[in-house]
Amino acid sequence: MDAIVSFAPPLSAVPLIAARHYLPPRATLLKRVVALPGDTVCIGDSVVVNGRGIGAVAQRDSAGRALPPHTFCGPLLPNSAFVATPAPLSFDSRYFGPVPLSTLTVAVPMWTY
Repeated sequence: MDAIVSFAPPLSAVPLIAARHYLPPRATLLKRVVALPGDTVCIGDSVVVNGRGIGAVAQRDSAGRALPPHTFCGPLLPNSAFVATPAPLSFDSRYFGPVPLSTLTVAVPMWTY
């Protein structure tokens, strides 16, 4: 766990992304995997994974519009991952739910000098 992954936004999030112009078309997300199958995730005022707080859940986006969190509390299903960062306005699984493992590509840092 704790890998950084790249992936296309889930289809369930595409209408919100397009309506609010959160990302350009065909953009990918870069997020940290914070939970894998069997881990317990609960989303309320904050995201809690296996009893450990990950970050707050914002009620509004940076433009003041309502930002409903994904309703979830329980173990992740097989073949799914929960991706998140500590930043409450990070558009991640707290707003669109777990993502299929098959859609994730591990990001490898490229160092330049």
